[in-house]
Amino acid sequence: MLTLRWSIMFSLVMTVAGVVSLVAQEAGSSNKLAVWSEQAAATWWLRHSEPVSWKSGAEELRTTLLAAQEEHGIPKVFTNPHFTAWLEHLRWLTLYTQSGDSTGYLSTPKGAATFARISRESPLLTELFTESLSTYDNASRAAEILCEIYAADPKVAVEYRKLAVAFALVFDQPFPQSWPNSNARKSQLAIGDENPVERFKFYIRCVEAKAFLIDPKRLSVRELMCVVDTPLEFRELQYVQQVKLKSAERLKDVYQAIPYEKARLDDGRLMWEGSTYRLIDIGRAGGVCADQAFYMTQCGKAKGVPTVIFVGQGQNGGHAWTGFMPEPGNWNLEVAKYRQEKYPVGKAFDPQSWRRVTSDQFGLLVKAQSGGSSADKDARLVLQWAAMNPKHQRYAALLSHARKLAPQMLEAWEMEEGWLGANGASADQWRAFWQSWITAFRNQPDLEFRGQMRLMRALRTLGEKSAEERLRTSIEKDNSSGRFDLAVAIAADGVLELLETGKLDEATKAFDAVINDFKSKAGGHLFYNLIVPYLDLCIEKDYHDQAAAALRTVDSNLEFTEFGTVSVDLKKLKDRVRAAAS
Repeated sequence: MLTLRWSIMFSLVMTVAGVVSLVAQEAGSSNKLAVWSEQAAATWWLRHSEPVSWKSGAEELRTTLLAAQEEHGIPKVFTNPHFTAWLEHLRWLTLYTQSGDSTGYLSTPKGAATFARISRESPLLTELFTESLSTYDNASRAAEILCEIYAADPKVAVEYRKLAVAFALVFDQPFPQSWPNSNARKSQLAIGDENPVERFKFYIRCVEAKAFLIDPKRLSVRELMCVVDTPLEFRELQYVQQVKLKSAERLKDVYQAIPYEKARLDDGRLMWEGSTYRLIDIGRAGGVCADQAFYMTQCGKAKGVPTVIFVGQGQNGGHAWTGFMPEPGNWNLEVAKYRQEKYPVGKAFDPQSWRRVTSDQFGLLVKAQSGGSSADKDARLVLQWAAMNPKHQRYAALLSHARKLAPQMLEAWEMEEGWLGANGASADQWRAFWQSWITAFRNQPDLEFRGQMRLMRALRTLGEKSAEERLRTSIEKDNSSGRFDLAVAIAADGVLELLETGKLDEATKAFDAVINDFKSKAGGHLFYNLIVPYLDLCIEKDYHDQAAAALRTVDSNLEFTEFGTVSVDLKKLKDRVRAAAS
């Protein structure tokens, strides 16, 4: 007899062989939950052998789980292994019903059969998949990709299940239009038309040919996402597989092996000028930092090494550097991140969601192994359950519970932010929410800053100007050193507001003060966050004397080397100011 940590009525229906099976039994007016077991799950599939019954079966199970939740409360049900096991079973089922109206693989008889087969035969694969899902994923498309990979070769899909899941979670959504960088047009890229199944097969062939420097079985799903996140043609990847490296550690040398084209930077010709943007083109012609970073990271991915590109602003303008994993579990996120440029932050694409994340946030993502900590897994399951019941009265309570389990899980906070917005939250509610947000993300400057800016908006709506000003001053003070980019952003916001409202003398004094405060370290951030918008606003409003004074301040306080984008863009900005004044 199974002893549970809390009391709940379970319905056990014994077959003549004495096997437990799941049936949603009626006890009064409420459904009761059955004990989970592999046999119970198998019996469920026997009782729901046709796709037409999966949707109704899933709805019955959802009703049963909701009844258990209402009877025992959210915290208790999520500590019960039977509740969570059936919830994971339901999560997989919903991936089919969500795609039921599509014309994709799952809508075919073979696709439906594979969907049921993978659940019955390979629970480790479906468990890994569901626990790795994010609410940012196109979950039904990801499930479809996983089923296609499984159908092609079930044995290999299970053996390399982390790789299969990584492909499903990366290719469930289109790559960003700006991938891999802003230096190349999409028409120049050698994008392959191979589907994820063929890409998975290609990677398996690479493993068998010993072309990889790291065995994919030693990497987590999250790490493998940073290996498979390239849409390039196979021949592109095969080309850089020829680069001879004794170990993954030597991948860092590839960045500098690409000759730097300083003439392109000097002339402001940052866009790739060739008809094609192939790796062989970059290898022969060289390139600027974005091209060097692209070449190195694609070389790493072709050799089974997780890689990422960061972009950021330094003293003399924008720059692209890279991160890679020289050995499992150990990342180097600062390849070609030049210390003298004082980059406060870099941004990269998260290959699972294709959202931009900061280098700090990326570091947290890749430190977590597949599925992350136990608390993270539990919180993700709560969020997925909430997403299945968006109109339920306990929706907000589920989000709150997920936040308690994993206080720094951004998904939970953003889902609650969306719920507050959809339900017309008051300024007081927003104030409380953003105050909690700020507390949760004290060690994540970008996310803390996001909460602080939204809190300032709420305080402004409430008419609490003194509190707003105290918060603004605090942001500038707290970030003036390490994250001076945030301090510049908040200071620039105040200067531009003065200029926008016609307070010209105050705007001039404030502009000069910010330049003086940050001139020694924040060149690129000062230029793009303050100087450019300030002078563009002067041009727009015909404040020609104001613009001239600002340029004198810039020339007397800031010095940019020719080896940077700011120097090029400053010349263009001065030309715009002169043209407007003539």
